[in-house]
Amino acid sequence: MKIRKSIEELQKMKFNVRCPKCGEKIRFKEEIDLEKAFNNPETIQDEFDSTLFRCSCGNEFFGAETKESELIDELIEIFNELKEEGKISYENGVFSLDIGIMEGLKYLKKLKTIGEKYDRGDIFE
Repeated sequence: MKIRKSIEELQKMKFNVRCPKCGEKIRFKEEIDLEKAFNNPETIQDEFDSTLFRCSCGNEFFGAETKESELIDELIEIFNELKEEGKISYENGVFSLDIGIMEGLKYLKKLKTIGEKYDRGDIFE
């Protein structure tokens, strides 16, 4: 199974963050430098963790104070694993993921486990 996406298709990071106080969903949208993130994916974590969120309940909190920060960390671990195995690459403005069906199932299971752990089936709405 090969998946190829251009940098334009992947440049925006969007997901929901839940307020640690009231649980309200707050939409997080950020444009990221994917070339930089490919070489150092921890920059995504750093950017998110330092983002200040303001909830309608009056609570202010940083991304680092949320469960989503832990979730991003686990997703970066999977990305790094794929990268180390040579299964994901970036060339000429195109990201490619090249995994077999059994590997795909293995990673889908990992992603499902992470989603269940954080009870966040809605995170990438």
